[in-house]
Amino acid sequence: MELKMNLLALLDVHSGLPFENNIIVNTNSFDEFQDRLNQRVALESRYFDSMDSSRGESFKVTAQRVNTTRISACYHSASFHVTSPPLETYHVIIPINGVVTSNHHHREVVAGQSLFFTPNDTVDVVWGRDSMALVLTVEMESFLSYVKQQYSVIGEITEPSLSGVVDLSQGGGSLVNILATISRESQVPSSSLNRSNVSRHLEHLLFEGLIFSHQGMKKMIDLDDRIKPACVKRAIDYIVDNIHRDISLADLVKETHVSKRTLEKGFSSSCQTSPMAYIRRLKLSRIRQELMGSSPEKTTVSAIAENYGFYHASNFTARYYQLFAENPSETLKK
Repeated sequence: MELKMNLLALLDVHSGLPFENNIIVNTNSFDEFQDRLNQRVALESRYFDSMDSSRGESFKVTAQRVNTTRISACYHSASFHVTSPPLETYHVIIPINGVVTSNHHHREVVAGQSLFFTPNDTVDVVWGRDSMALVLTVEMESFLSYVKQQYSVIGEITEPSLSGVVDLSQGGGSLVNILATISRESQVPSSSLNRSNVSRHLEHLLFEGLIFSHQGMKKMIDLDDRIKPACVKRAIDYIVDNIHRDISLADLVKETHVSKRTLEKGFSSSCQTSPMAYIRRLKLSRIRQELMGSSPEKTTVSAIAENYGFYHASNFTARYYQLFAENPSETLKK
């Protein structure tokens, strides 16, 4: 109950839906609602089946983009069933008022809870009458790229099952506060949400909120640490602490107190790469993060690259393009 009241207050919903300055759908027609939703809001197809024949139906949807993530606020006076083909995104429903029922999980989801769907899941939910909710659509590539860069994860991430009902009172307070901040900021004339660097930073905060509101997502990161040998963990800690230095394999051997062969075998088995390739990948990832958060009027690619030990422009550009499929100058201009 407490989180429900906080959600209502933080999102200021007594004055209407969040993101009222960007109304996507506002209609009394169910057919018009589903057509506009699929055309203008949903990044993937949805199939709708009305469960109400009463008059006076009302459907309203507002939306806000935060970099690659779409946040929608929805109000429906009528009840309906919605399904989807397998998703290509993370999909999160956070009720503000009313009930959303997950047929997959045989659970009713109310304010103070959220419903998570993982890529390849299918949506199968019933929106109750007079329900209001926030819906997050998070692109898989953007989210996993952030996780890999922020938590120094090399190789493929093996996801545990993330789908299900999550109690936001168990670590979801940050996510609610971040959403409330975005909601309030969207009401400001000439909002900084329209600035690409601000939008990226807010999206990263959203990602962190999602991670720490969901035990499965935290395990997705922690699992990567648990399977690493102790020498590899020590080596990675040293690499992260000294990422701006020129780090040699001899440095890592000295730091970890194991042989070169043991260290290389540990990296190969747990990270699917060599120690030196790990260092290079992490340096390039950190450079990409700085380029994405910088302005071409205030810095240059070479200045950032040299800070990480890349002094030969052509060699650096080739390695960067091989990893990210774009030139560093293109990243800086985004």
